Amino acid sequence: MRLLPEGINPFTLEFSSPGTEKRFRIDYTNRSLPIVRIAMMVGALQYLLFFILDLMIEQLPESVGIVDLLIIRTVVFMVIVAITVLSFQDFFKRYFQFFVSLVPITAGIGVVIMIMLVQNSSGYDEYYVGVMIIFFYIHVLLRMRFIYATLVGWFLILMYFLALDFSTTPQGLLLNSTFFLISTQLCGMFASYSLEYYARLVFVQSRDLEERRKQVKVQYDFKANELNNLREIQRSLLPSTPPCFPGFEIAASLKTTTEVGGDFYDFFLNKSGSLTFSIGDATGHGAKAGVMVTAIKVLFVSMANTKSLTSFVSQASKIIAKTGLKKLYMSLAVGRLSVNKLDVVGAGMPPALLWRASEKVIEKISLNGMPLGSPAEYRYHLTSVELLPGDVLFFMSDGLPELFNEQREMYGYESPLHLLKQYAGLSAASILAAVEREILNFKGDEQLHDDISLIVIKKLMPASN
Repeated sequence: MRLLPEGINPFTLEFSSPGTEKRFRIDYTNRSLPIVRIAMMVGALQYLLFFILDLMIEQLPESVGIVDLLIIRTVVFMVIVAITVLSFQDFFKRYFQFFVSLVPITAGIGVVIMIMLVQNSSGYDEYYVGVMIIFFYIHVLLRMRFIYATLVGWFLILMYFLALDFSTTPQGLLLNSTFFLISTQLCGMFASYSLEYYARLVFVQSRDLEERRKQVKVQYDFKANELNNLREIQRSLLPSTPPCFPGFEIAASLKTTTEVGGDFYDFFLNKSGSLTFSIGDATGHGAKAGVMVTAIKVLFVSMANTKSLTSFVSQASKIIAKTGLKKLYMSLAVGRLSVNKLDVVGAGMPPALLWRASEKVIEKISLNGMPLGSPAEYRYHLTSVELLPGDVLFFMSDGLPELFNEQREMYGYESPLHLLKQYAGLSAASILAAVEREILNFKGDEQLHDDISLIVIKKLMPASN
């Protein structure tokens, strides 16, 4: 198991690829700058306020005054503030590590100078603690890279010991400062190494995720384009407008849940003067359902002139079963209109509704039957009804009665009856428009979970003389 991502130097933590290293440094700098600016300002104020420690020193050398120590702290403060201001310039990012390294170097040199000025005075022995605090900024808050933080830390330790007068420095102070400074530096090195390691690890993982995201997007766009093409093909298979059939008004619509729907309707004017129509609902949604719809369209166009509707449905079911489209079935209703009559065969569709204008009642026409594509033998039944002026036929797929709203309530099979009864006096197109408004009002912001196909056929009143 690798502890480091492939292509990272275990000592400098640099990527072997110059391009990857450059991108990491840009990303690391951009992410670090806001935190580093705050750290520099807090550190500058902290450095200046620690002047209170200078006041605790007793018996300063005659050549050194408390004002001298304040001047040193003020100069360091102003240098850090100046670097913070420069961090808002564009060139700062190119030399980020260099400028940030100047902050602890300046602060550390300031501490070393103060030690040189006040050593052998009572209280100066606490100054090495200030160096330890600078280490915390070096290895954590200033977001310095491991190699920079390590070099700056050892540089400050060297400067500290060069500033001491070993002949007069108490042995206890020398041992304490040596132990704590070196221990703090070693712990800081571990911290900065870990922080940079995980920053690089996150960068590599983010880059890999971005690459995968791009690949997924390419695949998604490709599939979306394929689905759009299939949708266009399927849309082209549907009639753009219902046909004109003497004595009747016809309206139809199809709403799909995906780019490629599983519902279908079509019309065919027979040579005999009758009108054959179909409405269907394939299992599922998407491309597979679209394949089923295309197959039914081809079968319908080629066999719509068949005299027997039951023969058409039986033969279509056998053909689909032989295609090998597993677990794909088609609920279908095929009807044929003549002057005053409807013949219809059902294969697993919801009941059609028939509004009787003379009696002002609604009859249900059963469209039960085995869905197309089943390997089992099934004898389909033909239903014939007489149509009178003002009568309205309403065919629907199960997407309408099984429509859900935001409260997860189902529209139900009774609601279409009330809707048809309310609007049956209107034209076929107006009835269909009313149903579509009802769909929108009922579902609200809830997404469609199933395709909805509708056909409205109205027997016209005879023209008055």
